[in-house]
Amino acid sequence: MEQQMPNILHSSAAGAGRRLAALAGAARRGFIRNAALALGGVLVLSAYSGAVSAQTKPAGKVIEYKFAEIQPAQGIYAKFEQKFANLVAERTAGAVKVTVFAGGALGGEKDVLEGMRVGSVQMGLLGLTLMPYLDAIWGPYVFRDNDHAKKVLQGEIGQSWKDRVLKESGGLRLLDYVYFGPRELTTKATPARTPAQLKGLKIRVMEAPIYLATWKALGASPVPMAWPEVFTGLQQGTIDAQENPYELIVSNSLFEVQKYVIATDHVRPFRFLLMNDAAFNLMSKEQQKIFTDTWQEIGKEIESEYVSKEQVYIDLLKSKGMIFIRPDLKAYRAATQNVWKDFMPKVWGPGVYEKVQAVH
Repeated sequence: MEQQMPNILHSSAAGAGRRLAALAGAARRGFIRNAALALGGVLVLSAYSGAVSAQTKPAGKVIEYKFAEIQPAQGIYAKFEQKFANLVAERTAGAVKVTVFAGGALGGEKDVLEGMRVGSVQMGLLGLTLMPYLDAIWGPYVFRDNDHAKKVLQGEIGQSWKDRVLKESGGLRLLDYVYFGPRELTTKATPARTPAQLKGLKIRVMEAPIYLATWKALGASPVPMAWPEVFTGLQQGTIDAQENPYELIVSNSLFEVQKYVIATDHVRPFRFLLMNDAAFNLMSKEQQKIFTDTWQEIGKEIESEYVSKEQVYIDLLKSKGMIFIRPDLKAYRAATQNVWKDFMPKVWGPGVYEKVQAVH
């Protein structure tokens, strides 16, 4: 990660230049994404129709996958996704090729999900899935800490959600739950020590009902917005606040448009590594094992990097002038304590939330 810091610690002038380039790039990406969905969907779906067995695969044919990542190319995820791509190519002797498209090059999360379903994108690492039973883990204070989260997701409950994706998602496979740092609130002008100070605050949220409910319970005015639009939204005043782990606050240069960091720890989230199931089945059983085993290694490295760098990110944000606030967490928990009741029984089934809380 050290070698990436010069990219992260750019000057304001460089940041402005990057923003202008991003505007131009957005137009190009929109054209490319639409072309990919139109052309790639036809080509890839024809290749994916029906399960393809190892015996029917043409000898020597390279299997190619597009890996979508909405987070920046200089961030932790893209760094390790590229390492994953390199290792898969090496371990399959070039038979499986993964190309990483970072920085929202293939669109926001909704675009990527659509692309995976039609086959123009084969895999993606997402926070939002539009599958309520998965997105519910982003509810307020669902997990006590990271250890609790991993025990739930790597156990029977987490496996049941993987099985459900395979049966109900319309052609997707959930390969893994991937570590994401605790989410913290950032604002332009509001220290937000208590939820009372959030009244009317325009905060960007992911396009998931449980997120809208959470921030409404806290008194804010949530604004659903795709991640690639957030920096510009903060810059132009469309929104006043957002919430994300420290690493993303740094790698997206949000210190340029935000003043306060409020350590709310309101969600201890995981991202979802999703893949087109027919694309996955293009690989032989041996290749599938290499593919999934390699990702397990990478997932552990992502978590290790995130955890080890947390204080580095905090110090960096302070050096950029951001003010850190330790809020009244009891007040935040109290304001959101009933949000789960409107969601978890419906999407998880009766008693599952209680089972999640009982995991130790």
